[in-house]
Amino acid sequence: MFSTFEPIENGEKVFMGNSATSEINGQGKVILKITSGKELTLTNVLYVPEICKNLVSGSLLNNHGFRLVFESNKFVLSKSGMYVGKGYMSDGMWKLNDEAIEKFVLYKNEVENQLNKKIKVLRSDRGGEYESPFVDICAQHGIIHETTAPYSPQSNGVAERKNRTLKEMMNAMLISSSLPQNMWGEAILTANYLLNKVPKKKAEKTPYELWKGRKPSYTYLRMWGCLAKVAVLPPKKVKIGPKTIDCIFIGYAHNSNAYRFLVYESNIPDIHKNTIMESRNASFFEDVFPYKSKEESS
Repeated sequence: MFSTFEPIENGEKVFMGNSATSEINGQGKVILKITSGKELTLTNVLYVPEICKNLVSGSLLNNHGFRLVFESNKFVLSKSGMYVGKGYMSDGMWKLNDEAIEKFVLYKNEVENQLNKKIKVLRSDRGGEYESPFVDICAQHGIIHETTAPYSPQSNGVAERKNRTLKEMMNAMLISSSLPQNMWGEAILTANYLLNKVPKKKAEKTPYELWKGRKPSYTYLRMWGCLAKVAVLPPKKVKIGPKTIDCIFIGYAHNSNAYRFLVYESNIPDIHKNTIMESRNASFFEDVFPYKSKEESS
C-alpha cells in the first residue's frame, strides 16, 4: 500500500526488456514491513496496474543506502551494517524471502489442531528471518528457539540432510522428464510428498502415517512429467470439439485427491498453454514424456 500517492495522467510509460510498454498511473512512497522486523521505505515508487508483481530495482536500493550482496543463488540485503532481509532466485527473478513467520504460524496451528500437541522446541539457523518478531512469537507461546552455531550447517543435520535429499530428487525429476528449470517448485513439492510416504530407517511408520494415523495408499501415484489426457468438464466442455486436453502431470493437489497438470496443448477457450490446472479426471500415459520427446527431436 502507498503511504503517499500522486496520480500521473500524462501518459508516461515504463519499458520492458521485451520492448513492451505499460502506462504509469501514479507514484508515491511505500513502506515495506518484513518479518525480520525491519521496514523498507521506498520513494518514487511507480504504480503500473498492468504489472501484477511488486518489483524493486537493486540499483535504486543502492542509491538509498542499502547494500546488496549476491552469493550463488542467494542475496542478502543490509543497510548501515544492519541485516534487513535475504532472498533467492525464483523464475529468473530475485525474490525476498519474507514468509517465515506466516508459514510457521500456519504450521503451529495445524499441529495443535490436528495432533492435539504443542511445539516445544524449534531449531533454526541464524538467518535474519528468524530474528525479532519471530523470537517474540516463540516466547509468547513458550517455545524454546534454539539456533545453530554460525557457519555450521551440520548442527542442524536432520534439516540439512532433508534439504539435500529434496534437491537431489528435484534435480533427477527435472532431468528425467526434461521439464524446464522453472518447474523446480512443483518438482520439490512432489518430492516432499513422496518422501512423506516412504518408511524411515529408525521408524516402522511413514511420516504420513504418524501425522494422519492411517497407512498411505500408493495406487494413485503417477510418473512425474508424463503425458496426461485431462477431461474437459462443464462449463468449459463443448458439444462439438475436443473432450480432453494434453497436459503434463506435475504433482498432487494440496488437501485434495486431485492431480496438478501443466497444460501442454489446448484448443479449449479460456484454457491456455503453460497454465496450471487441477483435476482428478485424467488418463495417464506413464511411458510418454512430451518434453523429453520434444528435446530429442530438436
